[in-house]
Amino acid sequence: MSDIRAPSLFERAATFEAEAHALLEAYEDAHRSRSFKLGDILNTLTALNLRQEAMFRQALQCAANGIHLAAHVMAWAACMDVYDDRLASDGLAAVATAYPKWNTTSIEDLREEVNEYSRIDAGKKIGMLTKGQQKTMLGHLHTRNQAAHPTGFDPGINEALGYVEALLKLVKVLEGRSP
Repeated sequence: MSDIRAPSLFERAATFEAEAHALLEAYEDAHRSRSFKLGDILNTLTALNLRQEAMFRQALQCAANGIHLAAHVMAWAACMDVYDDRLASDGLAAVATAYPKWNTTSIEDLREEVNEYSRIDAGKKIGMLTKGQQKTMLGHLHTRNQAAHPTGFDPGINEALGYVEALLKLVKVLEGRSP
């Protein structure tokens, strides 16, 4: 009788896993191509000014270079800049009507005196955002806050690129919005 035995299911699974890792190691930089694809999306957004586009590109560079927390913060800053421009597209008339105590002489004054959470709520109140869009933005704000403060939040490349992608899609929605 031969002493040869067939490998068990566990041994075959372990062999498969080792071989799969060996094959996929060659594609470790796949996130770079994803970053470039997201960069192509930037070119299709008509609402972005040069500063906003530069901030989104910096977010992608941060993600590609492993600086994932900074990628979150930069992408959010770019998104909020677009949002604030849309909020002020009527000269802040709708915001001034809805919030007479706010300083609405300029978007810069509004940014300095009114926090992001309240400005997002204002978008819902004046009809620029649906309730779902408001909740989505507040969720993204929460994620940005986790990235910007010492919370133990430690996103990887996929989370960082996913966050940038989600904000780019949100900006696409915001392009057609006004108060």
